[in-house]
Amino acid sequence: MSQGIYADGRTYELPSTWAPAELPVLEFATAQTLVALGAGTGNPDKVGRQLGKYFDPDGKYAGALFNTIGPSQNAANDITPADLLAVTTLSMSLDPRQIRQLLEPTSKRELVLRSLQQIDTDLSIQELGSGEVDPRPMLNAVSDFYREVRSTPKPSSTRWVFASKLAARKRPNLLPVRDNVVCKFLAGDRNLNRTSIGSHDIDLQVFGYLMSHPRVRDALDHWWSELRAEHGSILDDVTPLRILDVALWNAGIAAGYGES
Repeated sequence: MSQGIYADGRTYELPSTWAPAELPVLEFATAQTLVALGAGTGNPDKVGRQLGKYFDPDGKYAGALFNTIGPSQNAANDITPADLLAVTTLSMSLDPRQIRQLLEPTSKRELVLRSLQQIDTDLSIQELGSGEVDPRPMLNAVSDFYREVRSTPKPSSTRWVFASKLAARKRPNLLPVRDNVVCKFLAGDRNLNRTSIGSHDIDLQVFGYLMSHPRVRDALDHWWSELRAEHGSILDDVTPLRILDVALWNAGIAAGYGES
């Protein structure tokens, strides 16, 4: 039986189809993350400026809008027009056929919602296996959600990114925003592949490890407080995991892994 590991020594059970993330992958990603958060060899002043710019409500980036957009905010177990609009704020274009499949009463929408409804709405990524609940059925539902969303019409190179961004919108404490910039930064010079970073089963273990690391959590708490002081209550619906996403993306752009 395979297990995922947290930075604080806890473990949790993995589905039989998931490969366990190797410790060198987790440790390298942690070192990269501490740099991105200005807690390692990074520049904290630069990190603060970048995060402040990203979450500035008068700026050009999505900021808190990704989490808050919509008349009823985020309907946890439904896919709504507001969810798809939120995804577009992260530089994601949608195919009209894709929109119809996810919003109209189609068999695809039914499958997506069925998997979404099996994913805990309150659980955080650093709490898998907490208590007496077996996380494996829910993690299988996460895999199902990614697979069903990836199979909606879209150029193949960006299907997985769309699935990741929609998942992060629906479960902001549990599922991170993953794209090539973030994954390449966390992997460094390693190729993205099934046993390293770049596959959702490995990536979620990596983010769980990061979010359970004391130095990472301290840095995220610090930046949330700083951003809250700078931009006010718009940060109330922004999770620490979302701040981590943004810090990693900023660092990945600075390292030359994508275009700003």
